[in-house]
Amino acid sequence: MVTMKDVARRAGFSVATVSAVVNNVPIVSPEAKRKILKAIEELQYRPNHIARSLKGSKTRSIAVLVRDITNPFYPGMVFGLEDYCWKHHYQVILANTENDPQRENMHIDELISRRVDAVVIGTALTNRNPYYDKLREHGIPYLFINRRPPQLHPNEYYVGANNKLAGEIAVRHLYVRGYRSIAFITGPAEYSTSLERYDGFISGMRKLRLPVEDSWVLKGDNTMDAGYDLTLRLIRSGQRPEALFCSNDLMAFGAYLALAEIGLEVPRDIALMGIDNNPNGLLIGLTSVDIRNYDMGRAAGELIVRWLEKGQGPDKTVSRLRPRLVERRSVRANAGTEPEICEWSGVGQVPIVKRSQTV
Repeated sequence: MVTMKDVARRAGFSVATVSAVVNNVPIVSPEAKRKILKAIEELQYRPNHIARSLKGSKTRSIAVLVRDITNPFYPGMVFGLEDYCWKHHYQVILANTENDPQRENMHIDELISRRVDAVVIGTALTNRNPYYDKLREHGIPYLFINRRPPQLHPNEYYVGANNKLAGEIAVRHLYVRGYRSIAFITGPAEYSTSLERYDGFISGMRKLRLPVEDSWVLKGDNTMDAGYDLTLRLIRSGQRPEALFCSNDLMAFGAYLALAEIGLEVPRDIALMGIDNNPNGLLIGLTSVDIRNYDMGRAAGELIVRWLEKGQGPDKTVSRLRPRLVERRSVRANAGTEPEICEWSGVGQVPIVKRSQTV
């Protein structure tokens, strides 16, 4: 087994200097660091993090809690987090909770026992899990990503998208394209993201003086099945809005299948729009609002690593990424209504990715 002494011998430096490079301590000259990293690569040296954690206070590991790793949203977010952490010599540990509080609590206990350096929580509900306090009691920094509890306690931080703005961007885009009657499928009320996107939908409709039909606001659960079932119910009730806006792309996929089953063509008969910019949206040409899950994960990684290295939390309690509109073929100019120019201070100029671009 290759040791730090072997690396020091190969590179021609002391063990202390090699240790400084391995632990990312900025006291080594660039040239010395280059030679040591070369020796590490040649010898395929791997630090013993368990032994180091027993001697010191760091394991150089960061855990991330997610609800359901099969949801296409999470891999991009975790990739962004891992990408940043890896480049700064931290390993990311993934814990999948399936939205089960008991399973989440067991993961937290295990992560505490493993002495992880920090935890990124992507599972928060509007009904706060009191188990998060155990992390604080053990001195483990943590922050929330994507979803957040209603209130942040002292030394708690959040990184996510501006979901209310995402809802407003979607409504404004449909309005500019000439659509006036818009139905909305919202997500679960226990997710902060769902509540914020619903607020954005309502805010956007009111700013544009568009009517909000109670029967056209449907409560979903962020799954394809919900999008499918609720769309069938809406159309078979004899109501057909000009556009259907879904709180996430998975429900929009289900809605697309339901519309096809009924014989309605998107966008000829009805426009369809979602939020998330799920990569699978390319298959059906789904217009969506990108909440930048990779950038979100990377931003969380940057904040948590800086916190660990500097010993103090981020300057901002809440950090929100600005969403961007991704235009594809599921929304077109409505032949029945002349498109209008639409601006308001809450949205302003929205970054747009044209349908010809790769996303």
